[in-house]
Amino acid sequence: MTTTGSPSSVSLKRKDTAAIFLRDVEMRYGAARALRDVTLLVPTGSLCGLVGPNGAGKTTTMRIVVTDLVPTEGEVRVLQHELPREAEAVRPRLGYMPDSAGLYEELSLREYLDFFASFYGIARAARPAAIEAAMELAGVARFADRRLTGLSKGERQRVMLSRTLINDPELLVLDEPADGLDPRGRVELREMLRLLNERGKTILVSSHILADLEEICTDLIFIDRGRVIFQGSRERLQAGGLQTARVRIETLDRSPRLEALLSSWPEARVDEELERGFIVTLPSEPAAACRLLRHLVEAGVEVTSYARTTESLEEVYLRLTEERDEA
Repeated sequence: MTTTGSPSSVSLKRKDTAAIFLRDVEMRYGAARALRDVTLLVPTGSLCGLVGPNGAGKTTTMRIVVTDLVPTEGEVRVLQHELPREAEAVRPRLGYMPDSAGLYEELSLREYLDFFASFYGIARAARPAAIEAAMELAGVARFADRRLTGLSKGERQRVMLSRTLINDPELLVLDEPADGLDPRGRVELREMLRLLNERGKTILVSSHILADLEEICTDLIFIDRGRVIFQGSRERLQAGGLQTARVRIETLDRSPRLEALLSSWPEARVDEELERGFIVTLPSEPAAACRLLRHLVEAGVEVTSYARTTESLEEVYLRLTEERDEA
C-alpha cells in the first residue's frame, strides 16, 4: 500500500471545500518533533477516524485544528479559513471534546450547559432551546437537573458531548471519546456519532481502539510517530489498500502432498500450519482463491473447509506500521 504523507497524494483541488486541510505541517518542541510533514484532508460531511497508538500525534493534530496550538511550520485551513490568522472566525463553528476535562460537579447539568452557552455568546432567550437540543442529542436529558457528581464514566462522556454540542457546531473534533467506556457505552457512542453525521455534522474522531471506528467511519487517517501513513475512504482502503487475503484450508487427512502443492503454487504463501491443513496468503482478488481451490480439488485433495478473509482494519494498520519499521 502506498503511504499518503506527502502533498502530492492528497487532492489539493479539494482543499477550499474541505472541512479540514493540513499541508506539510510540522510541530516541534525543541529538538523533538510531534508531527512530521503532516498532510491530510477531511471532507466536509464525513465521519473521519484518526487512528493511531498513544503518542502517535493524534491529540497534537486535533489541538492544531481547534486553534489551541499553532504549528511550527505548514498550512492549516479549517472550515475554509486559514489558521491561525482567521481563528476567531472558526472557533464559534467548532465543537471540541478533549480526551480529559473536568466537570463543575457542584452544578446541575442544565446550569453547566447554560454556563457554556453564555461562554459561546448564545443570547439568554435562546439558551433554553440550545440546552434542550444538546441534551437530547447526547442522550442526557433524563438527568438535566441532577448535580454532576457521582456520574459513571459513560454519563460523564455524554455530558462532555452535550457541552460540545451546545453551540450547534458544524465540525466536531472528538479526542478518544470512547476511552474508558464499557461495551454498551461504546455501542451507544457509535450510534450517537452516526446520528450526528446523518444530521450534517462533519466529525473528526480519534481512537487507538480500531474497532470503535471501523464500523462507522466514512474516511480514515492512520498516523504513526507523527506521520500520516494512510488516508482515504473506507472504500479506497478496502479496494486499493488490501493487497492480500488469507485462506484457511482444512482437509480430511492432511498429507505431505498438500504442503507440496501449496508450496509450488506461485500465488500462495504458507503462513501457518493447522492440525489438518494450512493458512495461506493469496492475492486479494477472489479469483485467486478460486484458482487455488480448483487446483487442489483437481489434484485429488479432499478439502473439507475453505474460508477466505481479508484484513481487518487492525491488521491493515499493524501491517503498515511494520512495513515502516522494516523500511
